[in-house]
Amino acid sequence: MTRHLMLIGEKINYSISRMGRLLDARDYDAVRKVAVAQEERGADYIDVNVGPLSPEVMGDVVGAVRGAVSVPLCIDSTDPALLEAGLAACAAGAAGRSPGPILNSAIEHNAAPVLSLRSKFNCQVVLLVSERFQEGVLERNVLPAQAADTAKRLYERAREAGFGPGEIYIDPGTPPVATDMEGLVNTVLETMGMISSDPDMRDAHVLVGISNFTTGLPRGVRLPLQNAFLTLAMRNGLDTLIGDPAREYGMLETGDPYLAWLESILSASGTARLEELASSTLYRDASALDNRKRPPGGSERGDTP
Repeated sequence: MTRHLMLIGEKINYSISRMGRLLDARDYDAVRKVAVAQEERGADYIDVNVGPLSPEVMGDVVGAVRGAVSVPLCIDSTDPALLEAGLAACAAGAAGRSPGPILNSAIEHNAAPVLSLRSKFNCQVVLLVSERFQEGVLERNVLPAQAADTAKRLYERAREAGFGPGEIYIDPGTPPVATDMEGLVNTVLETMGMISSDPDMRDAHVLVGISNFTTGLPRGVRLPLQNAFLTLAMRNGLDTLIGDPAREYGMLETGDPYLAWLESILSASGTARLEELASSTLYRDASALDNRKRPPGGSERGDTP
């Protein structure tokens, strides 16, 4: 992996089927082992997402993981109560650890309770800017300017709440390329560039979760296409990634076939984007290999995003 790209290990997430079973069973010993393995593979932070489970479970999981690793945690939930439970569990054994845990995440319609946690805890925050709150309605940002404006508003609110400039991460979202007929991947990349070039947000980190980008694609093309996306994203200011530490992330060389393939997809519009994706020999060969590996009468289901 390219080492100047900070990595948040994604594996303790309820949405991953095996991890969901471990969390439902409260098998915290097994969860700890997953955390330790991610740190050993180079994770700079460990993400903890307990999905629909209770704040009590979040606190228990964070306590179990925090005691097993030396790297800080990323407390991941849409529920401010779960975020607070995770922060409290971190603080209970912080012993002067720095930097503080990352809150993932604040979005415009729920920013106030999330950002207010900075007054109680030493923490950092992710600002999700794929949506904006406009006239009382949550709207998707389809244009880079909309997302960049949302980022600036949330960044200013985070600074007012007490977050330092280096404690703020801005996430423009990561739409699946396999279903993107609207050019949302292009919007994400352009948004990164606008955030990185804005002098008022120059100290903010730019973050994405990478696994969602290749949802629905054959296994053989997922990592190389993720690296093609990372190549374009890092050129636009990306410096933080939520991903799997077991994978070899890094930038591709100019002329790499996967980079050229992704650039061709992104240059098309509408259904032509999907045609450009599915017509590639890279896609067809990987799809054929998946079909050969799939058991008769069954479907393949993995434990990683």
